[in-house]
Amino acid sequence: MRPNSVKSLWSQNKTASCGWVSCDSPLIAETMGQSGLDAVVVDMQHGMTDLQSLPAMLTALATTAATPFVRLASGAPAEVMKALDAGAYGLICPLVNTAEQAEALVASASYPPRGGRSFGPFRAKYYAGDGYLEHANDTVLTMAMIETSEGFQNLDAILAVEGLDAVFVGPADLALNFGYTPGPEQTYDPLEQAMATILEQSHKVGKHVGIFCSNGAGAALRKSQGFDLVVPSNDTYALARLLKADIGLINDA
Repeated sequence: MRPNSVKSLWSQNKTASCGWVSCDSPLIAETMGQSGLDAVVVDMQHGMTDLQSLPAMLTALATTAATPFVRLASGAPAEVMKALDAGAYGLICPLVNTAEQAEALVASASYPPRGGRSFGPFRAKYYAGDGYLEHANDTVLTMAMIETSEGFQNLDAILAVEGLDAVFVGPADLALNFGYTPGPEQTYDPLEQAMATILEQSHKVGKHVGIFCSNGAGAALRKSQGFDLVVPSNDTYALARLLKADIGLINDA
């Protein structure tokens, strides 16, 4: 079975870089995957991809070396199983507030006896190759987003869920829950302390931590702090930032 490059990097104590696609464009997904990133997330929560368009997005990513991840819209069992059957090698579940929700994610993403995933990897078997049934549970990544006050309060219980590989920090929603306005690279001390706590507590129990950033400098900072997976931006933010910089050069000429 094709290995999960992010898991391989983590086994070497290395940080993985990860792209993020909001547009439902296979071409953009493929272009991002060709950029040298270790993984690319197809966003079904705030992005435009749905279950109908997801297979084409993952097929485009399969032409690249980037490991295909999906941020789910809700984490409902049917959605989890369809995303995996379509070929996702990692799942990021939003708004995980309790251990029970994390347990449900792991159960839906895992074949028996660990979970209750139904067998039918219609496209995953083409991407993964031989041995999918035998190795899927150990290859696919499950990540629970910690992005609310409730999720933060229940952090230790969530981290104790067997089979959960990682948590993923959502800085924007976490800022809202702490009473702040979301913005590029949050600098609010209580929020920074909360994210440091998430990182420390996760590493204590052998869980990895990912985080969404606003730019490459922010991602480099989070890498230096010890985060295991860093997202420098998404497709729309990166394009807007590049064009604004270029237009500024034109206007200043």
